[in-house]
Amino acid sequence: MNRLFLACVFLVAAIAAVSASCSPGYTQRAGGNCYKLWSTKREWWVYADHVCRAEGAWLATIRNTADSVWVNNFFITNRGHHCNLDWYWIGANDLAREGRWRWAEDGSELSYFNWLRGEPNNMDNEDVVQVNSNNRKWNDNEVTHTYQLCYVCEKNPI
Repeated sequence: MNRLFLACVFLVAAIAAVSASCSPGYTQRAGGNCYKLWSTKREWWVYADHVCRAEGAWLATIRNTADSVWVNNFFITNRGHHCNLDWYWIGANDLAREGRWRWAEDGSELSYFNWLRGEPNNMDNEDVVQVNSNNRKWNDNEVTHTYQLCYVCEKNPI
């Protein structure tokens, strides 16, 4: 009886994992989360963060080189003519405490980063991160009153 129960639980979990999908407008990374590039209107970081959160998402989290490559390729492939700048926003920030870089997703500290040489430099009180799609390198920038960029939202599959 216990084996039958365990087999049923395993089967239900497997079906749920296979049937997980993304909300409309999002693309699922193989075996992973769902992503959406907001390319119709560029925004300051704080507004981009708000738009993602309103959809139950967060600005993209990049925890390793594989994430960096995937998100960057997703941006390049989908950016269209409205994202004619090479830069885009991700969720890394040090808004809560200067120099302590955390992810917008869950507040966890960065264990992976790909800073440009000399960054982060906090010039003009820079607290958020933009990525250069040409080389995947990161730069700290201001929350508002600076570049309005396209951005990638990330969320769990449904």
